[in-house]
Amino acid sequence: MIPGLVPSKEHAQILRTLSIVGGAISAFFCALTLLTHCLLHASKATDKAMVIHLQLVGSLLLLNLLLLASMSLAWEDSLLCKVLGGLLHYALLTCFSWMGLEALHLYRLLVQVYNTYTKHYLLKISLLGWGLSGVVVTVVGGIWTPYGLKDGMCWMTADVVQYCSVLAYLIVVLLFNGGMFIFILSTMCRMRSGISPLQKTRNNRAVCSVLGLTCILGLTWGLGFFSIGYTNYVNYVILYTFTILNSLQGFFLFLWICIKRRREGKEHRKSVVTSQRTLTTSEPQVNN
Repeated sequence: MIPGLVPSKEHAQILRTLSIVGGAISAFFCALTLLTHCLLHASKATDKAMVIHLQLVGSLLLLNLLLLASMSLAWEDSLLCKVLGGLLHYALLTCFSWMGLEALHLYRLLVQVYNTYTKHYLLKISLLGWGLSGVVVTVVGGIWTPYGLKDGMCWMTADVVQYCSVLAYLIVVLLFNGGMFIFILSTMCRMRSGISPLQKTRNNRAVCSVLGLTCILGLTWGLGFFSIGYTNYVNYVILYTFTILNSLQGFFLFLWICIKRRREGKEHRKSVVTSQRTLTTSEPQVNN
């Protein structure tokens, strides 16, 4: 999926195997994450941040399933292969879109403390997350029709289209996320004197949590920029790292959400215990 890169047959086969195994593992854990939420947490109130996280998981599940299908069904340059190539392109851009929306929601949560209500917010952000990629793929497919069989998978056959519609899209998302986080952190530093210690702790945890998530997803995709156009020992090290980390993103997201839910559960139980103690100490004493 990296344009301008032609590894040797031995390395190509190993990378293909790693992609299939990692993609299967990611698809399993993404499905497990969504299934666990439906079975254990669907009856509870779900905050907007978790809804956005789950949609990122859903986009990653779609990406891995289509990646496995495009590798398994790529035996001829048929109409099915062209359709799979377009759908894989759409799923990849959708993952990038939800990465950017993670940063946008964090900005609204921590910087726009007041007047943050937006009517049908989740609906609008969902349309943006799932719809923007569809617009790009429709335009690309309508103008160039670049999809087909390439290097043993159903993908884009023209490198120049991949540069314009995938790498440029990723660059925009990474620049947006980087600029958003710098702005958020600088704003929070100026606001630190006016908020309570508890709010400071919550804000710091939220920033570190989503920043860590975005770094894990964004920086691993950014490794692909160092693998374009040449092949040598260092390049193969980067390429193997890129393949392993990105193919296992579903597993990383599963661990991240589990840790996040466990921490939130501990904080909720702690707040309940604190409230009970406060009520106990505030009860009037009855004199005998």
